[in-house]
Amino acid sequence: MDLSDSRALVAPPARPVLSFSPHPILLAQDRELVYEPFLPNETLAVYLARVGLLDRMGNQYFVLTLDGRRLPRTLWANCRPKPGALVNLYAVVRGGDDQKKNPLATVAMIAVSVFAPQVGAYFGGGFVGGLAQAGFILAGGMVVNQLLPPPMHLQRSDHSLGQTS
Repeated sequence: MDLSDSRALVAPPARPVLSFSPHPILLAQDRELVYEPFLPNETLAVYLARVGLLDRMGNQYFVLTLDGRRLPRTLWANCRPKPGALVNLYAVVRGGDDQKKNPLATVAMIAVSVFAPQVGAYFGGGFVGGLAQAGFILAGGMVVNQLLPPPMHLQRSDHSLGQTS
């Protein structure tokens, strides 16, 4: 073996055990590869807590796959991966929180936002075009909220504006 070749002395990197992607849209942004192996008889939930990812997840919604198969969070405390298993943990976009939001209103606001620069260009751009664009977005938002109102939340009858206890 030639000692002048430093590559001969370096062991190849170990295969990661877990890939953690905390950004819900840009999966490669801030991705972390965890090389810490599972301890014997260790569950996924205990492993995630041990490597510090369970606390970092907080209330954000994550999907976990074990060797490409999605595993519900309810099973993390009982699942013991085999040696060599690959775990992917990634954040996903999730909204609504069961508030029955209207997706049509979102699409309508996107349409207003896409069309607004054309209104600004029609008025010649510059300061006047910027004002026209801002006015169009404001008026468009008001029209969308009138035609497709956001959900009304039930309020307790003993709390109203202006009342103090």
